[in-house]
Amino acid sequence: MKKFLFTLATLLMASSAFAIDLVVADVDFTEDQIGKQQLLPLSIVLDNEYVNGWEMTITYPEGVTAGNPKKNTAVLNQMVPNADGDEEMVTPLGDATATRIVQAYGTAGYWDPDEDGTFESYGAVKIGPTGTFKLYDLRVTPSADFKGGDIVIEWMITGGFDHRNGQTGVSNSGTLTIHLTVPAAQPAPEPTFRVEDGKVYAEAEGHELSEVKLFRVLLDEDGQEMSRVPLGNPFTLPAAIFDEDQVFNFVAYTVANENESANSAEVPYQYTVKKKEDAMPAQPTISFEPEEDGTVTVVAYLMYYGQAPYTEYVDLYLKNAEGEWEKVDNPYTGLPSVNNSYTEDILYEFMAISRADGEQYNKDGYPEYKNYSLPHLTKADVDSPSIVGMNDEDGLHFTISIIPGTTDGQLIYSAEPMGTLMRAATVNIQYERKAEDYYVDVDAYTTEGATYAESAHETAHVRVPALPQTAKPSVTYSYENGKLTVWAYGSDDDAVYTLYCDGEKYTGEMPITYDIYEGYGPHTWTATAIAPNKLESEVSDPVEITIDEQEKVYQTPAPVIGEPVVTAENVTFTVTGQGTVTVTVTTSEGTKTYTGEEGSVTVVLPRGEEYDMAIVNATAKANEVPDGYDAVAPGRVGPEYIDIPAKVYSAAPVIVPTPGKSEWDEEGNQTVDGHYVVVTFEAVDGAEVYYRIDGEDDDEFVKWDGTPIYFRDNGDYTIEAYAVEPGKMPSEVVPQSIHVTEATSVNGLVNGKTVAGVRYFNMAGQEMQEANGVTIVVTTYTDGTTSAVKVIK
Repeated sequence: MKKFLFTLATLLMASSAFAIDLVVADVDFTEDQIGKQQLLPLSIVLDNEYVNGWEMTITYPEGVTAGNPKKNTAVLNQMVPNADGDEEMVTPLGDATATRIVQAYGTAGYWDPDEDGTFESYGAVKIGPTGTFKLYDLRVTPSADFKGGDIVIEWMITGGFDHRNGQTGVSNSGTLTIHLTVPAAQPAPEPTFRVEDGKVYAEAEGHELSEVKLFRVLLDEDGQEMSRVPLGNPFTLPAAIFDEDQVFNFVAYTVANENESANSAEVPYQYTVKKKEDAMPAQPTISFEPEEDGTVTVVAYLMYYGQAPYTEYVDLYLKNAEGEWEKVDNPYTGLPSVNNSYTEDILYEFMAISRADGEQYNKDGYPEYKNYSLPHLTKADVDSPSIVGMNDEDGLHFTISIIPGTTDGQLIYSAEPMGTLMRAATVNIQYERKAEDYYVDVDAYTTEGATYAESAHETAHVRVPALPQTAKPSVTYSYENGKLTVWAYGSDDDAVYTLYCDGEKYTGEMPITYDIYEGYGPHTWTATAIAPNKLESEVSDPVEITIDEQEKVYQTPAPVIGEPVVTAENVTFTVTGQGTVTVTVTTSEGTKTYTGEEGSVTVVLPRGEEYDMAIVNATAKANEVPDGYDAVAPGRVGPEYIDIPAKVYSAAPVIVPTPGKSEWDEEGNQTVDGHYVVVTFEAVDGAEVYYRIDGEDDDEFVKWDGTPIYFRDNGDYTIEAYAVEPGKMPSEVVPQSIHVTEATSVNGLVNGKTVAGVRYFNMAGQEMQEANGVTIVVTTYTDGTTSAVKVIK
């Protein structure tokens, strides 16, 4: 079975103003559909009610014949006013080959100014409401030799242009490709031959004779094939000629149909016509050959002397309007290409006679008759109207819509009641919904027009549904702390409920509340309901209420869980209430209970190294039974969820030691003699730094006041420090080792010269911050001279 598969194809067209989907559903073509026109539904999905301009080009693959797409008039046909105030029908279809379809529609469309200054709409069509609509039925006819290919839809959508206000709509475009595939099939069967009544038949099982191609093979003197001539099947053998036998070499093959993928192999066949003394030429063949310009050429020919089709001794006749045979040229090219009638075919009758040539044939042959019918234009099919009924939004009415098919005729319909005759436009008939269902009989069809055939009748027995009944309500009740509450409820929105106690209508407010400390009942309660635009409901099932005398219980107010306060180490909250307050707190560590008898409980939850959450439930119960009550009931609150964030540690400070050396004041007096180290700290803005020097584990850290710390005495020290940022835990303690050595320098006069400065270099000549080991000291004097001294420390 050969199948043509349309894969599901969806095309999204979007813009700032609207969006459209094009959808072609899956279709499987079977062998009984080959050569027959099929409808492929192309749907449009709108998310905006207004679209102004639409254009698309459809290109079909070879082997698929396209018909004029069948549009959905409910979406594409609208009556629009022109400049004269008359209504015009917008026609969205392009040329008859359907390779191009143009459709313009929208609330503005294209408004062009006329010479008199007025504006005339072109294709101003409104599509709506939003939803999914069938746009076209694409008409395609796959041929038997189709091997697969693509249908390509190129589309463009615009907002149109309105000359009245200079507004231009948005635009969008794209391409949709639909793949067609053909599964493999078996080749056609090889033909067989038989001769009967002077004719050669080439036959194949499951195939018509026209599907088996027969050829005459012409051979040279060496028996090699020179050419081959196509023959009709069956082929009429000529009569015997005067002086010799005639040998005919044939070859035939079977043309694949929809069940097969390839033509059969060629099969040869030979037949000999014996000579005789009295002979006539063979009956000629009349063929109709289409030309590229659309015309048809009529040729009458026969096989003569084993050559190609021969017309010299064949006369061709055409029957004229008076019924007489009139000789015409052979070949004849006078047939028209188009019959413009929509109702009648034009029949042309031809006759051909082969004449005797005086050499091989001494008699004229038998005449051959063949007719050619030029078909009339076919009126397009039209769908029968669609009859659709739906409830109106107000819930009180029901509308029956009659939507005609595409036609240039008229819509005829009857709907009892309200029957009438109207032109081709959608008909909407509104009926009132009543307390019971009733039916409307609808009959509709479209009449025959100039180019469309009459549709079939569409009939419907449409039920106008009764107004719906409000859902049956239910009655329920509850009692707590000496109070009984009775109310009715149901599933309909905005319904009004009426309660009945022991059959008596209750007219007060609902819900109804009774004091039942002294007991209640027995009483039977029922209810009815009525919702807008609906009938009154059934009576609810009865509910009998009997309640014994109740203990009067004082309801302690629910306690209040205060807002949590988060510190660096804890999360604290307080629960307050009347009497004894009991709080249960569940965390990842387990559940703990906290109790306070004086109306308050404070809970402190430590922050851990990871995030946690506390689930808090609390009760409060009055410590004494108030006057007028028999018992006390606790008030409850929770669960409430309190976050316990993980601890956040401060960033550690940086200890910055800076080496120093001898210093002098402005008058040249020495203020610091020797080497020393100055220590400061760097920390995050807002953080406080604490430090200690050579401390033990139990020694306290001192808060740094921001002034540098001096180490002037020679020796080794250890300074430790940590930082504390606001709202965070202290940082880790960081240590720093400090080493102070005696400076080696020249202090005073040497040979009557004053020392201006000392610089230290190691033995490799690299300058150092302080003397260390074997050092070359370069001393600069105030008179600009220098000297170098080796110093060993």
